[in-house]
Amino acid sequence: LSLHDALPICSASTLYGSDAKGGVINIITKKPEKISTYFRVDGGSNSITNYYMGQSGKEKDWSWDANVSRNLSGDFKDGDGITTPSSSKSTSTNFKITKKLSDKHELTATYDSYKADYKYTALWEPALKNGKVDNQNYKFILNSDFDGNTTNVLSFVNLDNDTDFNGYKTKTNTKRITDQLSTQLGNHLLTAGFEFSHDKVITFNGKKMMNRAFFLQDQFDITDQLKLTAGVRHDNNSGFGKHTTPSANLGYTFNNDRTNVYVSYSEYFIPPSPSNLYSAAYGNPNIKPETGNTKEIGINHKFDDTFVLSAHAFKRYSENRIGYVYPKYTNVGDEKARGWDIQLKKQFTPQFSTYVGYTHSVIDATAQRAKNVDGYVPKGAWDIGLDYDNKDFNASLIGKGVIDRMGPQSADAVDAFFPATTYFVWDASMNYNVNKNAKIYFKVNNIFDKFYAEHSNARYNWSADPDGQWWRAPGRSFLVGMEYAF
Repeated sequence: LSLHDALPICSASTLYGSDAKGGVINIITKKPEKISTYFRVDGGSNSITNYYMGQSGKEKDWSWDANVSRNLSGDFKDGDGITTPSSSKSTSTNFKITKKLSDKHELTATYDSYKADYKYTALWEPALKNGKVDNQNYKFILNSDFDGNTTNVLSFVNLDNDTDFNGYKTKTNTKRITDQLSTQLGNHLLTAGFEFSHDKVITFNGKKMMNRAFFLQDQFDITDQLKLTAGVRHDNNSGFGKHTTPSANLGYTFNNDRTNVYVSYSEYFIPPSPSNLYSAAYGNPNIKPETGNTKEIGINHKFDDTFVLSAHAFKRYSENRIGYVYPKYTNVGDEKARGWDIQLKKQFTPQFSTYVGYTHSVIDATAQRAKNVDGYVPKGAWDIGLDYDNKDFNASLIGKGVIDRMGPQSADAVDAFFPATTYFVWDASMNYNVNKNAKIYFKVNNIFDKFYAEHSNARYNWSADPDGQWWRAPGRSFLVGMEYAF
């Protein structure tokens, strides 16, 4: 267990803009070292059938990872035994190839596609509806490491999103160029760069939007224990003007290297997305950009090599918060939010580990919404996990707890907005390696067949009976499958 697993990236909005209001998760995939081909097939309850195949490999200066999957599902039963009509047929294709150009430069190209046809019950519409998605994107990334102290990442991204919700079609294209240059100068790691994005709403007479941004960040090791990360970002948006957003994070690690504390402050600017503005079904061209700031404090403590604690508290203020209020996206008003969380991770034996976490959220009412976002955000949320890993066999038990998801507590609230406001849902999985090439697995979701819903139409009186308006969640379901690699 690493203490640094819990350290925040509080200046993320400086480098990544509106996509990182709450921070970023940096996922670094393992580079393939040999050619490996794999197949996976599984199926189970609710007419679920999934097929998956892929290959990864490396040959001289080339490496690649490619896969395709087909996913099918149908009607499902909730914890009360009532069947909800639904269906989904989707195909995902992913491809990544990297060429080492020299000792200093590496070029990566990726392609990702997701296509789906499905039937669903829309949040504010009781009848079964049809939907289609056809999203594709490709990227080119040039990574350069000039001398071990100076690196540069230049990227180009093209995103095509095409959706059809029951005849309401929205098609957009986004192009984005980003460059990040980082250099180590003594105790300072300086990062500077720019981002240019161009959005085009093809289904709205080719409406265009542009955003230009420049950023500068300094990670300053004041001492071995005291570190300051500070930055500033300047956005110039074609529709919403110029905005400058600073951020700062001050962290201290005690001499025993077991305890880290930090305090951070960041501001953000979020222009409405093309879907917010021009979605055929729910768009609103009069939305204003969202701005705000977040203050956070936290502590991460390592009791020993097997026991880690993390705790954080935050306070956020948003002006012109962007959200959805029937029948369209809109500014829901100025919003004040605060909360705290705590997580514990414990490794009892080399095979057995557990974690438990609790998050408490308080979001004040706005001009358009009751407190806690019309009661959809629960006051409390639990995450509990037990893991067992013993060479060829591993198993997990995961519990998600919801505490006081009350629905809208306002003048237009209705009784029984949700079937349950406080509940736990437990899932389990098991994997067994038959040999070095083959694996079988089994999963069961909602073990205790809990009846609950996370959305509801009851507020809008689609019928006199609220339980006819719940978006019923799936009850107990099973999945069994196998994977073969060579």
